[in-house]
Amino acid sequence: HYVLPSASFVERGGTFTSFAGRVQRFRAGFPPRGKARNTIEILVDLANRLGAGWSFAGEESVFRALSAAEAPFRGMTYESLGALGREVGG
Repeated sequence: HYVLPSASFVERGGTFTSFAGRVQRFRAGFPPRGKARNTIEILVDLANRLGAGWSFAGEESVFRALSAAEAPFRGMTYESLGALGREVGG
């Protein structure tokens, strides 16, 4: 049995894509409390213990990898999303 103290949704940032294809960024409301960690940190740690060799440093680095690997997100950056987001492929 393992306990993975993941930060709650209000303690982490990232992006989401709506059903209409709009990519939007969200920010953490406040830092994780206690021993909670960002989900990305937990997944990177677990993957690397299994030999993956991941080097993601946070949600922005994951989004950079997504935009480099997936055509609909190509060319998108956190900066280009702005306050209102951007349409996939647009």
